Amino acid sequence: MAKSEKKLRTEKVIAIDYPKSCESISGKHYAARISSAPCDIVEVSIDAGAWSPCSNSSGFWWFHLQGLTAGEHRIAARVHIKGKAYFSLRKFYIGNE
Repeated sequence: MAKSEKKLRTEKVIAIDYPKSCESISGKHYAARISSAPCDIVEVSIDAGAWSPCSNSSGFWWFHLQGLTAGEHRIAARVHIKGKAYFSLRKFYIGNE
């Protein structure tokens, strides 16, 4: 196969499924859902804070967003696979109640 005929494959190693980009969610309780390639641990950081482990259930990774103030926030998810770190970033909002 010639170089120009090679198909480029994009594989998502990690993705934040929910909250959606720029989504406004309730501040009372919300579980972020993360999809990942097979791995042992997925971690999340909220607003550039410390990394915290997610829980694994039903084929997804979950992190409970609690105690956040109204306004803009950022969630980062990371996974290490074969010695390489992969990240996914997302902006979301906590609505006023």
